[in-house]
Amino acid sequence: YPVFFSLPNLNPMMSSDKRRYIFFLISYLPDNILLIIQTVVSVMLLKLKDWRFVKLLRTVLFIQIVVFFILLPIDGIYFSKNIAIGIIGLIPTLIWLLYFSFSKRVRSVYQRKDWGLTNT
Repeated sequence: YPVFFSLPNLNPMMSSDKRRYIFFLISYLPDNILLIIQTVVSVMLLKLKDWRFVKLLRTVLFIQIVVFFILLPIDGIYFSKNIAIGIIGLIPTLIWLLYFSFSKRVRSVYQRKDWGLTNT
């Protein structure tokens, strides 16, 4: 879930189980760091309209999906209620990855820079 909802959970004094807290950090931080990176890359893509940021954004989205599956066992053992939330969050990430990978419009705008216009 978004970073600002979980900030109180980052306080180690709020957790009585230190082992569970460590696994919380391992489960929580990578996805949220990737979300910040995704935001920065997306803003750069909007500002500069450069194909390299499309490729970078696709990479970040792909890494987010991979990280979800790598951390799934931790969530399954320690935070089983969060698996459904993670899957729901994974769906838009997958949709955006597919869009930025296969969209003719994205390729037209960011790689060829023709904005879908034809020469007349």
